[in-house]
Amino acid sequence: MTKDFGEFPPSPLTANSPGADFNIVNVGALGARYFTLTRSFRALNQDAADANDPSAAHIIKAFSEIKKGISSSALSFLVAYNALRLYQKILFILLIFIFLPFMLIFFIGFLVRMVFGILRVPVIGTEALGFFCPTTQIQLEIVAKPVEIKRAKINYQSVVSHEHIHLLQYLASAGNPDLRMDVGFQSRVRALVRENVSQEEAAYYLSPYEIEARLHEVVLSFYRESNILPIDYDAFITMINSSGFLGDFY
Repeated sequence: MTKDFGEFPPSPLTANSPGADFNIVNVGALGARYFTLTRSFRALNQDAADANDPSAAHIIKAFSEIKKGISSSALSFLVAYNALRLYQKILFILLIFIFLPFMLIFFIGFLVRMVFGILRVPVIGTEALGFFCPTTQIQLEIVAKPVEIKRAKINYQSVVSHEHIHLLQYLASAGNPDLRMDVGFQSRVRALVRENVSQEEAAYYLSPYEIEARLHEVVLSFYRESNILPIDYDAFITMINSSGFLGDFY
């Protein structure tokens, strides 16, 4: 916030700094895929009770049950093997050596399929110049794509500022059902937008989180140009009417 306004809080507000430490992760094409895979696996290994999203908690529980099932099967196998007589153990080991080539072929095939499956995992924020992903936030992180930002001729700090608002929204109201894009919200979007407009895109831009983040950009641009912070209705309308003063947008 201090970088955004040059001071915090901007006059005439009096407020404490949010005080949330976070990292900015700069990625390219390969880096975005690496980020997706590493953060997804890290999120899956956390406790379901710590998940900030019900869907994520459900996936984590399912993944945990799979791991428990594998561990239980391996333990049962060891118990059964230890219960065998010596000649049975020898026969079992001989059978393993006989079928080892087939097992290797199966393992290599499984490994290849797993690699291709991983490569097909959707990359977080594919079409975005930066993003904040709530479901991966074990450690607070904002992701930016400097090369794509430069190619789009958008100010890097504007992207970081926008995503920082999403981070603050996450800290202030994560799990608030009033801000979720529920069925009622989707129906209101369908009633509002024209038929030739993408419903998914419209729902994204009209979501409360996104409107708040973009309103921050408008206020920030106006403040940088005029050193005035709108704090009432009349000042807000003045800001909107002064759109010629507005600067970079993301």
